[in-house]
Amino acid sequence: MTTMTADQVWLERLNGIAEPVEILGPDGRVMGTYTPALSPEEEEAYRQAAALFDPAELDRIEKEGGPFYSIEQVWEHIHSMEKPG
Repeated sequence: MTTMTADQVWLERLNGIAEPVEILGPDGRVMGTYTPALSPEEEEAYRQAAALFDPAELDRIEKEGGPFYSIEQVWEHIHSMEKPG
């Protein structure tokens, strides 16, 4: 197999990707697939995180039209529940 070395720009673009992703050229054609190499600990963490999401629940919320909250609204709500001091 031929290898390529990713520069800093590609490292930043690929950071945090946990599953295979298609890479498209400027014309929209598929150039290839990037499959990240994860440690067993990372694989387990992503598996556990994925188990927390129910696709059927997400579909239901989307069909019902929400409610949807921005990350700022979520953080504001979380901080409002914190005890002062």
